[in-house]
Amino acid sequence: MPRNGRRARVEKDVSAVVAVTTISTIVVIIVVAVMPMVVTMVTVTVTPAIVVVMVAMAMAPGSQQDNSNQRKACKTGHHDIGP
Repeated sequence: MPRNGRRARVEKDVSAVVAVTTISTIVVIIVVAVMPMVVTMVTVTVTPAIVVVMVAMAMAPGSQQDNSNQRKACKTGHHDIGP
């Protein structure tokens, strides 16, 4: 009688391993099949967005630094931060 119990437990363990292996294999196949499409979509979407943001920042008013007051301070010797 103990032999049958042990055999049933081993068969149950084997079927669980087969099920987990099968599910893992299917998940890996799906991920490998979908990944190139995801990478392409992200590349196509993100790259133009980065370019648009960079152009918008370059064209924004006040994007160029105004150093005229600093130059005046250097010429006249009037500094706010020290002698």
